[in-house]
Amino acid sequence: MARIEDLVVVKDFATTLTTPKTKEIIDALGRLDVSATSKVLIILISPSEAVQRSIRNLETVKLIAADQLNVFDLLHANKLVVGEDALAKILHSFPTRRSSDLRSRRIGRFAGKRAQVKKAVVRLAEGNSIQLFPES
Repeated sequence: MARIEDLVVVKDFATTLTTPKTKEIIDALGRLDVSATSKVLIILISPSEAVQRSIRNLETVKLIAADQLNVFDLLHANKLVVGEDALAKILHSFPTRRSSDLRSRRIGRFAGKRAQVKKAVVRLAEGNSIQLFPES
């Protein structure tokens, strides 16, 4: 994610919540300097039923499990609140690749095509010659 300042990683998000209370979720987001009126994506490893019910009352806040993460939700959100264990699962599921790990391949107009003519550079020793066309 290019906007690292929009990412908030938390250790235990609403793990002590036993009954569904939307106000507690709003207060928790406020303590994290995340406005509940902006589009917020909360990613947890396994959200409890109380957390799910509390968040579903908020129009601009979406809750998703770490194994259900998708690009649309990531791009649609203005702020991300990610649980520490969910972040570990995401990093394990989607390993990063370095450019040195990727093999180069032909793309575009010449994809999958090989040259029909073989080319070579030949240097002759002094005094030698190659006759290209036979003399008739």
